[in-house]
Amino acid sequence: MKIFVAWIICLGLFSSCPSHAEQRFALLIANEKYAESIGRLTQPHEDIERVQKSLEKIGFKVTKKANLGRDAMVTEIRNYRRKMEEAIEGAKKAKKENKDVNEEDDPSPISFLYYSGHGAADSNTHVNYLIPVDVTTTGDSNLWDHSMKQEDVIRELTDGAPKAKYIVVFDACRNELNLPKPAEKGVGGQKGFDGVEPHVGMLIAYATDKNQIAKDTGQYSAILASELLQPGVEIAQVFRNVRISGWNQMHQRPFFVADIDEETFLMAAPEGKDCNGVAIAGDQKICRIPGDGQQFKDCRACPNMVLIPPGDVTFRGPLGWWDSVRQHFTSEDLRPPYKISFADAVAVSPFPITLGDWQACVAGGGCEQNLSANGGGDHPVVNVSWDDATKYVAWLKGQTRQEYRLLSEAELEYLKGKDADISENCINCDRLSTQISQVYVPDYNAKGGASGHMESRQTLVPEPRVKTLRVLAFVPNNWGLYGVKDNVDGLLADCWTEEIFQVIPINGSALKEEKCESHTIVGTKAMHKFWSDPYIEHRWAAKPDARESFTSFRVARALKRCEFRPKGC
Repeated sequence: MKIFVAWIICLGLFSSCPSHAEQRFALLIANEKYAESIGRLTQPHEDIERVQKSLEKIGFKVTKKANLGRDAMVTEIRNYRRKMEEAIEGAKKAKKENKDVNEEDDPSPISFLYYSGHGAADSNTHVNYLIPVDVTTTGDSNLWDHSMKQEDVIRELTDGAPKAKYIVVFDACRNELNLPKPAEKGVGGQKGFDGVEPHVGMLIAYATDKNQIAKDTGQYSAILASELLQPGVEIAQVFRNVRISGWNQMHQRPFFVADIDEETFLMAAPEGKDCNGVAIAGDQKICRIPGDGQQFKDCRACPNMVLIPPGDVTFRGPLGWWDSVRQHFTSEDLRPPYKISFADAVAVSPFPITLGDWQACVAGGGCEQNLSANGGGDHPVVNVSWDDATKYVAWLKGQTRQEYRLLSEAELEYLKGKDADISENCINCDRLSTQISQVYVPDYNAKGGASGHMESRQTLVPEPRVKTLRVLAFVPNNWGLYGVKDNVDGLLADCWTEEIFQVIPINGSALKEEKCESHTIVGTKAMHKFWSDPYIEHRWAAKPDARESFTSFRVARALKRCEFRPKGC
């Protein structure tokens, strides 16, 4: 992938680099010295050293503890909570005495708890546990009696300072844990953590995915320590970046779940960087390089967006009869090319508009209630028409004064073709089956003009999918886009045309017509259920008010010319 160093874009207003106003606290626990029978670890001490250095650089007051037994773990977490409460109350009292600021105006403090050590889940109860160093055996149920429930750790934190923002990282589930098989001695354990439900005001992260094991190599802590120092990145995006880097560097996919209402930035952009000016984070400057995969929002209720660099995509036309013959004797693609170029970077939603995004539009009076979703707020909104989608776009324009729109067909092909899928696997696509259908066959040699007849022929028919998947169920590509060819069919801005070769605009914009009776839908890639290759992509026309069960859409917006100038808009 090309790196466009010169195209640096800032989403935020210029100001001097602000110091954070909220108080920041961190507790780092390294459990390393386990008995041989439990499984020794080598990295936890180094893990917390790495994380400590980064946290202290961004203003956290760090407390470090190592090799704790169960009682000591409970005590240290409670001590940490009390110290945090005392510091918060002390700051409030001082401000009140100095009449510096109203208590209600105090920004929420931030707490960061990082645990590196053994952890496991009871496969009978699906309860996650942190394993202290004084555990002597994993061979019976005493393992759970002498370990600390993950949920107890979370409750201990939130009981004391419920208004704080909590970041809780469990770098556990190490493969080195000597846990017997579930059938042995009735332990019923598994090395990987079960998933955890979102907790209000909290981001919870694992070093690897749910029900998976991690490696005691220190790579996760190194990635985390590095990402914490990236300027102008919202905290949920920090952990998305950790997830992407974790997969790319160690084939381990870190997990996180977040339910923090306010956008939270641990580090502002460097002072003096030339950026544009779209205010999305108050007085913090947020700079982006197109193609970096980092998300931003133009407003709190707006969908996430990423920046896509300029480039080009090539469409191919039909072969002439002579080239059709030549194609059998060469690996070169002889189909005539039709190159479409995108001169500017563009902002695009990294996933289809979700039901949660749609509900924000409903609450804002811009959209109608959608009753056909087959998942939660993190699933794509489906069963929407072109008219529905354009109402959502109009609402976004009104909220932001930005030029939002639907994707063009050329843009969609560009997004699919550039470093598209990490995996060619189709997770939630159409499966094609062969059926006998009646088709009309024209007969141009008949006397008296063109005529035809009906004939039985084999055709490929897509079998319907059952439901959508969460938008984050897919591995993002190098531009931070999820499931570009998968999960849902895409409504586009283009007027429908059977032929796109040398028809759609060469600048990548949508095909417009004075009387546009139908618009284009491009389906997910599909495959024959008996064939492993190739994938087939299909497209069709839809009336403006037509709704289909797996039709959704993404949005794009152009970047203003002033967004490329150092002084901003």
